[in-house]
Amino acid sequence: MKTQLHIITIFALTASCASTPEKIDTSSLDVKTAAKSSEKSAPAVDWKKFFRADPDVQERAAIISKLDKWSDSGNSDDLLKRAQAAMVVGRYEEAEANLEGVVRREPNNIPAVLELSKLALRTKDHTKSFEYLAEAKKLIDATQELQSEHIFRYRYLLSLTHIAANERENAHKILRDLIALDKTFTPGYVALATSYLNNDQLGLAQFIIERGMDSGKDDASLQNIAGVIAYRAGKISESRQLFDQALKLNANYVPALVNFANLAIRNFEYDSAEASLQKAITLSPDSATAYVSLGILQRKSGRNEAALASLKKALELEPTNGTARFNLGVVNLEHFKNENEAMRLFYEVLQVENASDDLKNLAQFYVDGIRESRAH
Repeated sequence: MKTQLHIITIFALTASCASTPEKIDTSSLDVKTAAKSSEKSAPAVDWKKFFRADPDVQERAAIISKLDKWSDSGNSDDLLKRAQAAMVVGRYEEAEANLEGVVRREPNNIPAVLELSKLALRTKDHTKSFEYLAEAKKLIDATQELQSEHIFRYRYLLSLTHIAANERENAHKILRDLIALDKTFTPGYVALATSYLNNDQLGLAQFIIERGMDSGKDDASLQNIAGVIAYRAGKISESRQLFDQALKLNANYVPALVNFANLAIRNFEYDSAEASLQKAITLSPDSATAYVSLGILQRKSGRNEAALASLKKALELEPTNGTARFNLGVVNLEHFKNENEAMRLFYEVLQVENASDDLKNLAQFYVDGIRESRAH
């Protein structure tokens, strides 16, 4: 049976929802307690100082240069800034070492513990994120003078960790509460809409994004998610316009760069797509979705060795990425005639818990095709 390469279009979302490999008790992270505390500590939090735009290429190079020259001053605040800078440019081991250094010096340093939770989410370890959040909550509860910014950040990170653990109801309640506290909280709208989108609830995702745009029309992340929703609804031209608008608002917004590239690949605009993907990878070297899209582009333009390398890099960055595994299997089968490797990869796609039913059905189709060809 002759099989054809099936290209899966990837849309990079700012908050992904993964299944839970290990169920843990999160009852100690009492959301209601945190909610009551935040109500007591009233003034609105300046959340924007915690959600600064990612650096552009020049800024990224400057940060790396500064990190390479940075010496330990013995000051915890300085070490915390160094850890945050390392996290921004994807030097996660360095960031973790510096954050742990802060906590060793100051065990009650709430910002450092919250940054460790954020780092755990970046490295897709929600179990560890829950552990850091449990510690952060103990510190917050023990603090005499409540600081609303710590509670706000804690609750947002807790919502993202619940999403990563596929505990959507808990996450949605927290996000709705945070949006109610501050109608301009764009990351809350994005995380909530993304969660609905990843659960194929397009109507709810659209509703949330429209509410967010009422409060922050000029935000690339909102335009990007709106573009994904339009694409899922079959409104391809509208989705292209929304991704274009996102990049006008922030030319360095990696999810929009990847999504723009995916539509360009669909329209055979390979040069434009490759330029966007190379920029995305320069800005975010740990973006598995960018490498998947690059691998698909390279395959479609006849660069099969490069496609193999890009897809392997995507799996190195994100071993549970079913789409990378699937396309790697097809490239092995169609272009390198390696049936055994392809069969292994397709079987692994069937075992990936967060892979879509459509992707698993395609993997099964290829498995059945290989079996049929061997029978003859």
